[in-house]
Amino acid sequence: MTHVIAGVLNHNSVMRIKRAMRGRMLVGLIVFIGLCTAGLVHIVMAQSTNGVAYEEKSYWDEGHTQLRTLQQYDDQRRQHGLLKSWSMNGTLTGETIFDHGQIVSHKSWYPTGKKRIDEHAREGLMDGWQTWWGPDGSVLKRVYFTMGTGVEYYFDDEGREKTHVFWISGVELQRVEAPQGQK
Repeated sequence: MTHVIAGVLNHNSVMRIKRAMRGRMLVGLIVFIGLCTAGLVHIVMAQSTNGVAYEEKSYWDEGHTQLRTLQQYDDQRRQHGLLKSWSMNGTLTGETIFDHGQIVSHKSWYPTGKKRIDEHAREGLMDGWQTWWGPDGSVLKRVYFTMGTGVEYYFDDEGREKTHVFWISGVELQRVEAPQGQK
């Protein structure tokens, strides 16, 4: 059975519920179930030592057996902690870690389980190695950023450089097409 709380679960209704619960001694978790455009959503609110105030879960099915997404938030509704997504067959397709609204890392996989993306950030800017792979495992893009500054390289199916993009402090500065045949 599906329950709908206040017709639509949105940020304002969640914040109203949180304000109403503040200061009360509770045992266990408070679970809210509602519908949104992405399907069935569960919101679980609990106190946490790592800054996660509540999490939302959505499911592929009404029986709540096939998890679609899990998102965690801090008490200011900023993503904090994990954001995970799964395909309909249960394969993990994405995992992003947030620190009070800022991305720390993002990884994703193709439905086959092969790596698709591996990215890292610091203080909201890309930082460290960023790599994108094709379904066959070939490198499509690879770049090393230092606090949002770096050169992004794109490759074709043959491994030849197609384009490179210059970035400074997270702002695209210039995009240059590589000469044909350069590897």
